[in-house]
Amino acid sequence: VSFSLFDKVGSIILYESGTTPADFKLQLPKSLQAGTYTSRATSTGLTTTSILVIESIESVSVSFDNRTLVIVNTGNINYAQGLVINLTGTKKSLVLSEDIELEPGQEMVIDLYKEVPEDDYVISIPEIADAPVYEAHLEDERSNLRKVGDFTGITGRVVKQQTGTPG
Repeated sequence: VSFSLFDKVGSIILYESGTTPADFKLQLPKSLQAGTYTSRATSTGLTTTSILVIESIESVSVSFDNRTLVIVNTGNINYAQGLVINLTGTKKSLVLSEDIELEPGQEMVIDLYKEVPEDDYVISIPEIADAPVYEAHLEDERSNLRKVGDFTGITGRVVKQQTGTPG
């Protein structure tokens, strides 16, 4: 028994064979591009062909390790969006804005501890559906020399700052 999946130009993008269909462990690649594909299953003189349509999926996942935010394109098309990160601290509330351009499977790392003053923060990302809310103490532990070295690369991404006690 064999199974083949072909792209629109007829190139094989997935092939699996086994003694019985139960032997198959088929899994489509997560980054399989949207489009129409042809599948063919063959077994002892029998062949069946069918059309498989993969829809466009635009999605990202977010994780946080108490210092850095990681955004991964989990969809199958390029992800190009503006992203707003809300950081509500005990002294200030800040909003960071990032332009994200990721290919399927690609990730972006944002070093939040380099972007904001030391404080305890509640971090949220309203544009990403079902994104968790994180709580963390962010502190830039780099030496003053390293911090000054990064000064030339200031991004200016802080677009809004509110002083006072968050309410």
